[in-house]
Amino acid sequence: MSFQEKSTWISLATVFLIYGWYFGTTATELGGNVADIDYQSTMLFTVVAVVVVSVILNVVVVFADPDASDTSDERDRSINRFGEYVGGYVLAAGALLGLGLAMAEIEQFWIANAILLGLVLSELTSGVVKVVAYRRGF
Repeated sequence: MSFQEKSTWISLATVFLIYGWYFGTTATELGGNVADIDYQSTMLFTVVAVVVVSVILNVVVVFADPDASDTSDERDRSINRFGEYVGGYVLAAGALLGLGLAMAEIEQFWIANAILLGLVLSELTSGVVKVVAYRRGF
């Protein structure tokens, strides 16, 4: 398994688990008025946690096999490009959803979470496309 594929698996796992925790935690607070939910600090913590955990796990992988991180061929670059291309469409849809909610003057809670959900779905889509390309061929 190449370093790029390992990095993709790390990204998938951290995004799924940490953002899953965020959305699960936030969903439990939806019983009352959403204006009363203090989601900003939790959202910020979650975004920072995804970045920090991903970096730490990638560093661990590099230290475990230092030579593997230096090798990247055309196939790896093509798979990465294709995954990011597909994920970009999902990100654009999420941005349009957030824009639509803002234009409809929906509460900020829903706008912020719709944009974050678009980002999360984009990362998950990109990662799944990359893993499928690695496993089934590109």
